[in-house]
Amino acid sequence: MPHLPLTMFAIELCQSHSQSSVPIYLRTLIHFLNWLESDQIALQYRWHLLDNPTNIRSALRQYLYAKGNCKVAVRPDNVGLRSVYISPFDNKHINIPVFLAALKNFYETAIDNNFYECSNPLIHAEAKEIHRKIKKAWREETIASEGRRRMPSTSGVDAPTGQFRLSENYFKFNGKNWQPQTVDSNELPQSVLKAGMDYGWQLREQCIARLLLETGARISEILSLTAGDWAVSNFGHKLRAQNKGSHHKRVKTIIISQSTVKLLRRYFDSPERQKFTRDQILFRHLDGLNQANTQKLNQLPLFLNQRGHEMTPALFRDYYWRPGLIQAGIDADPHTCRHWFVTNAIKTIEKLSKNKAEQDRHKEELIQYMSWRTGEKTLKVYEHVCRLEAFQETIAIIHKKMQLNETNYEKVMKTKNVQTQKGEKPFSPAHNTFSSRSDLAFILGESHV
Repeated sequence: MPHLPLTMFAIELCQSHSQSSVPIYLRTLIHFLNWLESDQIALQYRWHLLDNPTNIRSALRQYLYAKGNCKVAVRPDNVGLRSVYISPFDNKHINIPVFLAALKNFYETAIDNNFYECSNPLIHAEAKEIHRKIKKAWREETIASEGRRRMPSTSGVDAPTGQFRLSENYFKFNGKNWQPQTVDSNELPQSVLKAGMDYGWQLREQCIARLLLETGARISEILSLTAGDWAVSNFGHKLRAQNKGSHHKRVKTIIISQSTVKLLRRYFDSPERQKFTRDQILFRHLDGLNQANTQKLNQLPLFLNQRGHEMTPALFRDYYWRPGLIQAGIDADPHTCRHWFVTNAIKTIEKLSKNKAEQDRHKEELIQYMSWRTGEKTLKVYEHVCRLEAFQETIAIIHKKMQLNETNYEKVMKTKNVQTQKGEKPFSPAHNTFSSRSDLAFILGESHV
């Protein structure tokens, strides 16, 4: 018989999450269910998925310790609530954030559908009341000091409330936060395309690689493009595309160069694509289909595999991208192109903007183009990493100047020794020693005076 709560949860996932996320969430829950039914300690205490919150939390601590290879510590959080902090020794056993999110959502669904009568074991029952009191105190403090109510944090009028993030979660993950990569290499596009050509990429792989580099889109978004997506610009330099979590809805527009447009048109009519397509539609037929049968265009993938179906990210990554770049000695995956695009977009904006207002406007346009859900937060993380890498260049300049000063210092000291031997007056007013200011100048890479 089917597991009704888990089946209901799967149905809810299909309606609220992307198609690729559903099996990942279900798989991590099934692993936990299998452990509950096979582990000796779990069997001894008779833990089960619909147990009371206390037993569920005990089972989770044991599961994360035994199967997840995690350090599990119980201590008060920022507001005094006892919480379980999870620190994985490695990420090979369980994807902890995905597992906790899946289990939390499962209990929410089970409660809503009357499969679970207790409160959600992964949420502090008293957390909402404590958070409500804290926010009320902040509001009252603002009224007392400013004579008005607090404005939203996004308004910029008031600083964000509090110095810590309020969380209702009973289990808190201590793993590393996601950090974007910055790829500051002008040669990356040329290096990738040359590596592909040397490996034997055909028009299809060249088009995909150019789209990755020129648009900043994910590989899954590129390979899901259809002729209908291309039709929005009359088969020109704009295409509509889905976004992560948009459930196949086309919610953003990507832009390609005219050179890539010509290459894409060549690929569409090329024998390598036509021998796999089922209806032998050529590029010249697209405009007529756009007028007569838009639905057919929406079902016509741009990039086909050898069976005439939409090419998958795994196929492109495993059989074309990775072998080609490994042969050329390049360590990069398709998502590196997205990081490269954002890094160069930020640096171009900062270089060409005439003032702060224009810079902020262009960065807001970048956020909209990338369709980031947490746009400002993501952009700030990229900018932070860019600043760190930029300062590394500054340090290199300081080191170079220090090395030059060190060489000059040795020359000066040799000259001073020669002057001393001849009975001449040494150059230093401090009688053969540098002043503290001179020492500091030397350390900072400043020139001697």
